[in-house]
Amino acid sequence: MRIERTIVCSALLCASALVGCSYPKVEDLSMRDSGNDVATDMGVDTGVDAGTDSGADTGIDTGVDTGVDTGVDTGVDTGVDTGVDTGVCVPSGMETCDGRDNDCNGMIDDVPAAMLTASPNCGRCGNDCGAGACQNNVCTPYASTGANGAFMATAGMTTTLAPGVYNFTTITIPAGATVRMSAGNGVLDLRANGAVVIDGTIDLAGGNGGNSLGADNIMPRCNLNPGPAGGGLGGAAGLGSAVTAQSFDGCNTANAAGGNVDGVNGNGANGNRGAHMGCCSGIGGRNGGGNAGGRRGSGGGGGGGSAGGGGGGALFTFDGTGIQLVSGGAGGVIGMSAVSMGGAATCMGVNCMVTGARPGEAALGATAGGSVMLAVPSGSPSAASSGGAGATMGREAFADLAVTRLIPGSSGGGGGGGGDPCPAFGYSYGVGGGGGGGGGALRIITTSTMTISETARISAAGGAGGDGASNVSSGGGGGGSGGTIDLRSPRLVVRAGATITAAGGRGGTAVGPNSGAGGNGGPGRVRLALDAAGACTVTASAFTSHTFSMPTGEPGPCAVSRTSTLGTVYVSRFPE
Repeated sequence: MRIERTIVCSALLCASALVGCSYPKVEDLSMRDSGNDVATDMGVDTGVDAGTDSGADTGIDTGVDTGVDTGVDTGVDTGVDTGVDTGVCVPSGMETCDGRDNDCNGMIDDVPAAMLTASPNCGRCGNDCGAGACQNNVCTPYASTGANGAFMATAGMTTTLAPGVYNFTTITIPAGATVRMSAGNGVLDLRANGAVVIDGTIDLAGGNGGNSLGADNIMPRCNLNPGPAGGGLGGAAGLGSAVTAQSFDGCNTANAAGGNVDGVNGNGANGNRGAHMGCCSGIGGRNGGGNAGGRRGSGGGGGGGSAGGGGGGALFTFDGTGIQLVSGGAGGVIGMSAVSMGGAATCMGVNCMVTGARPGEAALGATAGGSVMLAVPSGSPSAASSGGAGATMGREAFADLAVTRLIPGSSGGGGGGGGDPCPAFGYSYGVGGGGGGGGGALRIITTSTMTISETARISAAGGAGGDGASNVSSGGGGGGSGGTIDLRSPRLVVRAGATITAAGGRGGTAVGPNSGAGGNGGPGRVRLALDAAGACTVTASAFTSHTFSMPTGEPGPCAVSRTSTLGTVYVSRFPE
């Protein structure tokens, strides 16, 4: 086998001492020994070092540094600040509310009074009235614009104002003058920016319920009495006067007008009536007290308002059988107050009871109508009637000590109408008393002086319930509740002899046979706001039927240093 190796002369070799390298050299290896001695070493070192260093360093440094730094810094700072403020106040103009002594008189923010007539500097720097207005350098939430000018009532005459807000400059009510309110929502808000002087009367008391007329004793037709057989008409709320009964065909057709409009206060429910011909059911109060039940077994109407009184119940029987059992209407209600349920009649055999109407908020001072028990004799006509309940001003209004809302009082329920035996014919009318109207809501506020003299009378009292008659079974009407009186002035004077009241009205009497009296109405709320540092003279004796409950250690309203929250007269600083 011929093997040829070609050796190519590289550039390196050409640079050596070799000669004759210009051609390839062919070397014949065919005659060589093919053994190992001519084998080219093509071996590759594939050995791997698999040894592992398993030695571990187990040495532990157990040395402990026990050195303690005992060096103490004994250096004392002996430097003394000997600098003295030698600055001199440099006037920058008129004093303003900026926390600086602008005029360099040694006082800060002692600005002229002319600069303290508007918020946020009302009367003093930084006195921001917020949502209220600044008037006479005093913050008030009910500031008068003065748009209605000066109000001057006429002595010896009655001035009637429509409900609403009035912006006066001054208010003067001389002795002998009377101010009342016409029909509406029962709220009169009188504001002034000047002096208020009251020597006369502001009468927003609820109207009295109509009295029972009873039987006329004309025989033998006493059951055809041409008079108003329906119960006495309920009193109007906050109108300051009694009302006249209205009737149609012997039955009342309307309750008191005005006082509290629908949607503001609740409506009383109508009472039930018996099945005998000519019976008149009491009409519930829309604004005023409920009408009483009419002839021969009729329930009284419930009073209107936030918590009106319920009407009285009744029963009637001509001969001991076929007994008519009727219930009174429930009182009106708004908000969280409980409903005042009307009276009801029940019998077990011949023993019967007519329960009086119940006030929904007895804890607020109202009382229930009188109840009657009766053993019905067989074969004889009999009748009985219970009284209407007194009203309260309502849970929300009574709890609103600061009088943030002006809410009129509520009206009492009418008494039940039972009837009575009538000589030669068998029965007669049983006309109950009407419910009394609730007191109105009054606010008088000024940022000047308010003086209420010894001859003044301010009333938002509840009206009295109508009385039952002496010769027939007729329940008394419930009294109306007191309303709200809110008096605010930085300089308040209430002299001894003045009368300021929001007391509840009395219940109507019941002197006839088998009759229940009406319940009393609960008190309203009186609020005073005054500045103890101003001219203040307030006599507790001026507030009849109300309780002052001043904080411990304070002798009276003029010394108030914080708000009194007890009693029916609430006292606080003016404005707040």
